Amino acid sequence: EGEGEGEGEGEGVSEGGGAEAEEATPTLGVGLQGKIEASIESTVGNDELELEGMHPTPVALKMFFTSLDQFSNRAEYVDGDPRYRGRGFSKQSKRKMIKTWAEKEYRNLTRVHRAGMACPQPILQKEHLLLMTFIGRAGWPAPQLHEVSKSQLTRTAWHRTYLQTLGVVRDLWHHASLVHADLSEYNILYFDKRVYVIDLGQAVDTGHLNVKSFLTTDLRNVLRFFKSRQVAVHELEVAMTFVTDRDSVGGMLDGDLTNEMAATNMLASLPGNEGEVQEALEAIANGERAVASAMHDAITAAS
Repeated sequence: EGEGEGEGEGEGVSEGGGAEAEEATPTLGVGLQGKIEASIESTVGNDELELEGMHPTPVALKMFFTSLDQFSNRAEYVDGDPRYRGRGFSKQSKRKMIKTWAEKEYRNLTRVHRAGMACPQPILQKEHLLLMTFIGRAGWPAPQLHEVSKSQLTRTAWHRTYLQTLGVVRDLWHHASLVHADLSEYNILYFDKRVYVIDLGQAVDTGHLNVKSFLTTDLRNVLRFFKSRQVAVHELEVAMTFVTDRDSVGGMLDGDLTNEMAATNMLASLPGNEGEVQEALEAIANGERAVASAMHDAITAAS
C-alpha cells in the first residue's frame, strides 16, 4: 500500500514504519516523486477528478495483483452496492473483478475527498492500478494508527484522536453516503494530529442491504482499538446513534434553520470539532441512561 507512514508533529510520533497492506489483498506500495499535471483525469463515469495545483506532488501507487484470486469472495461488497447491482461481480473473470475493485476504490475515494474529508486524493485509475496523493512527509509515509504506541501520544491526544475517528465514521455516512465496511486501526493514518481514512475498495453505499451490519463491525473495531489505548470509549449503541442520527451534532435548536444547516454541513472529523463530538456523544449517553432509569423505576413501581 502506498499510503504508508510518517511523523505526527507535536505528538511524539517518530518517522519510519512499514507500508500498509490490505488484508488478503496484497498490494505493491511505491512512493513516487513527480509532476502530476492538473489535466490528468480518471475516466470512471462521472467521477472524474483533477489534481489540485501544478506543482511537484508526491504520489502513491496502489497495484492489485492480477495473479491472485482473493477478490472472488468479495461479491457482497459489490453486488449489494446500488451502484454495482446487476454486474454479477462473482461471475466476472479475475482480471475484470480486480479492475472493478480498483474502479470502486477510486469512486469511493472521490466521494470522500469531495466531501472535504482527510484521505488520499485520487488521481487516476487504470485497469488494476490506482494513483493517489501520498500522505506523509519527506518520503516517509504517515503511520497507521496501530503503529502509534500508547506512550507516543498523551491521554488527551488519544481522546482527541478517538473523537476524530468516530467523526470519520459519521462523515462517511452523512457526507459521502458510505460505510467503510473494513474500518480498523490498520486503515486509518495519523498525520499532523489528524486521522486520514484509506483502503476504501470495500466501502459500500448506504443503500446496501447489509449496511448496518458493516457499520456495527466498523464501530466495534474502533471502540476495541481505542479501549486498548486506555481511552474511555462509549457504548456501541451510543456510537451508532451518533453516526446515523443527522441531528446528533451541532447543538441544533428546534426551528433554527441556521443551526440546522450548520449541524448538517459540519464535518465531525475536522480538527477543532472534537468538543462538538464529545458533547453529542455525552448527550446521547445521558439520554439513554435517563430512559433506562425511567424504565427501571416504572418496573419497580409496578411490582
